[in-house]
Amino acid sequence: MFKKINAVIIVTIIAVLSLCGCEKIERVWSEPLQYNEETAFYDESFATEITEGAKELEQFSYELNADNEEFIDAWNEGHLRIGPDYIQYFTLADGKSFVIKAYIIDMALNPEYFEIYLYNEGEYKLLKSLNASDFCMTISDGTYLYYSYDGILYRLTESGNEKLMLDAKYNAPDANKYYEKQQLPWDFVTSSISGEGDEIIINADYSYRTEDEEWAFVEKIIRLNADSLKATVENIEH
Repeated sequence: MFKKINAVIIVTIIAVLSLCGCEKIERVWSEPLQYNEETAFYDESFATEITEGAKELEQFSYELNADNEEFIDAWNEGHLRIGPDYIQYFTLADGKSFVIKAYIIDMALNPEYFEIYLYNEGEYKLLKSLNASDFCMTISDGTYLYYSYDGILYRLTESGNEKLMLDAKYNAPDANKYYEKQQLPWDFVTSSISGEGDEIIINADYSYRTEDEEWAFVEKIIRLNADSLKATVENIEH
């Protein structure tokens, strides 16, 4: 009797382990592709539409500068309005796509508002919107979308669930009062991200002002396991 029970338990354990093995993600890392007229699912109305969220940012900018005569003059001339800057996408293993739409206020240097969509069979579903000027470093493993802003790496699912993967802000020992709590996000222009196996590799460049009002720079390589979230950090010496 007990032998039969033990045999059932063993078979059950093997079945569960086999099932878990089948669910392991086969990661195929990819960088964003440019969304344009040659894209198979290109939609001009989607590409040119300015959503309500983007318009709210534009209105906030207007109200913030309503007392600035030069700003109002430029506004009335059609400048300083918000519009789509670029659109990127990732094709997923199941045939769907993550689509990132960036908006920029005219005459700004970088986009300040982002929307992330899931494209599936002709439909665009908004998953998340972000008001973040330092949104950067997007990558996909064929199942999830990874992106960062303010020195933090997140993961997004097709259903819109967001998971904090890594808080990589750098505590600069001699950063001055300009940086609250001395927690510095990486430089979103010069940093980069890549994937290899189950590992996410971030080349993070940090820049800050010292107490002597001079610029200091620190470069780190961060290796993050996408499953365990264990990270190793290596300083790069020049």
